[in-house]
Amino acid sequence: WWHTPDDTFDKIDFDVLETDAHLYVDALAALVAAPVLPVDLVAEVQNLGQIITSHQETAGDRFDLAAAVTRQSRLLAIVQEIHNALPREAERDFNLGMVRVLRPLFRVLYGPLSLRRNQPHP
Repeated sequence: WWHTPDDTFDKIDFDVLETDAHLYVDALAALVAAPVLPVDLVAEVQNLGQIITSHQETAGDRFDLAAAVTRQSRLLAIVQEIHNALPREAERDFNLGMVRVLRPLFRVLYGPLSLRRNQPHP
């Protein structure tokens, strides 16, 4: 009954729930303790481009996403340049910068309109 309308309190397997809770705690602890966030910013921006392209193909000539494609291409070039030039000594600033860039991307990449149904998360 995982994530269905039938997923009610009486269906909960508390052993599975406890195992999942431990898994999430371990994952969050690793993220919090990491000196640099384990996120590939270049891959995220590339994925955004794939999603925009997919939406454009779906929309056809009914909706033009050319401006979004152009802006994503510019963002990708900037992110690649930063990724190649930024010294890892600037970890705190790097993490804050990644959060600022990723926050709006994640709204698109993991939102309800995302077409990533059968794709693994990066």
